[in-house]
Amino acid sequence: MKRLVTLTALALLPTMGHAACSGDLTDLGSLNVFTTATSEAVIGGIGANQCGIEVTDFCEGDRCLVFYSGLSGYIDIRRLVSGTFDPPPAEFVYTVSDAQGTVTFMGREQPFGMDDDTRPLRVVPAADHVMLYLPAPLTSPVRMTSTGSSGWEGTLPDWAGLPIPVSLYLDQLSAPQARMELFADSDMVKMNVMLFLDRDGGPELKPREP
Repeated sequence: MKRLVTLTALALLPTMGHAACSGDLTDLGSLNVFTTATSEAVIGGIGANQCGIEVTDFCEGDRCLVFYSGLSGYIDIRRLVSGTFDPPPAEFVYTVSDAQGTVTFMGREQPFGMDDDTRPLRVVPAADHVMLYLPAPLTSPVRMTSTGSSGWEGTLPDWAGLPIPVSLYLDQLSAPQARMELFADSDMVKMNVMLFLDRDGGPELKPREP
């Protein structure tokens, strides 16, 4: 059923690719980004003639879920024009470029270190959430929900085999660079760590040529 709805929506724009451009937006100023397919709550906007908008297959009526340089939400796809003809984003893949912060375990503080491990983080979008897949041995997947235009939050139920929840906050999903905060505050473990992430691949973000 979802595929039928998607094909109907895309049929309105026969030249539109999944990584598309916002067009001239005459009399609009910017393309509104809504929280859901049916809500009128605006959480952001995309300027005129901006390319690299990734359109997913999660659509209802004329609105589809899109990602653009860290911004995510539903837009009216009738306002889009053709871009590159990439498939919809099935996942966002990031590698950790840096980690900053400390972990205190049983009263002993130590810097948060990264092993020589290049296994990526993967984030799979859905209509109303994303699933975060972390490298083993961390618990995975983790369901994350949107906090607004660019943030996603969820909870890692344990840490290193200990039943200690860790709060996760992922910012700027889909952008070339993103960040993820890990926070815990228990008698056994205290953690305040920031991971800096580099995206593998993704569309080129640039103004549309006239």
